[in-house]
Amino acid sequence: MYIIVGLFALGILKWLWSLIKNHYDIILLFIFLYGFALLIQYLFTLVSLDISLWIIVAVLVVILLLIGYLYSNARSAYNVLDEYFDINEMAGIEQLHQAVENGKVINNDITVEDAIVTLMDEGKIEEVIPNRLWRSLKKKPGEFTNSIENKEISI
Repeated sequence: MYIIVGLFALGILKWLWSLIKNHYDIILLFIFLYGFALLIQYLFTLVSLDISLWIIVAVLVVILLLIGYLYSNARSAYNVLDEYFDINEMAGIEQLHQAVENGKVINNDITVEDAIVTLMDEGKIEEVIPNRLWRSLKKKPGEFTNSIENKEISI
């Protein structure tokens, strides 16, 4: 009887270990949040404020989710142009500026010109006409959604 109970307990422990092993980063995050919340609660008790620990944890989780949401939606001109050249084979400077304006750019640290230079340095695009027209090197000609034959480019 003890052997059966022992094997059952070992099976449960092995299952728990597999959960912990696969999600240790989330568990460490919760441990960190709990410790940080305890520190904040202690600081509040020093000034005679009694705030529940779970309220502090909930506020910290909401703050982390908000930071993650803002970070994931932070798009720069580089990201917009990189996606633009995934679809379009060729583009002029006016089309690139228009793509950045329509691309919901949140992070304005990089200008269109800096993004073009970065894409050229990475070998993703090439300059066909200096400072006026660029061609994508990401795919073979004819594999683009908007290839040269389908796009009207003003130079």
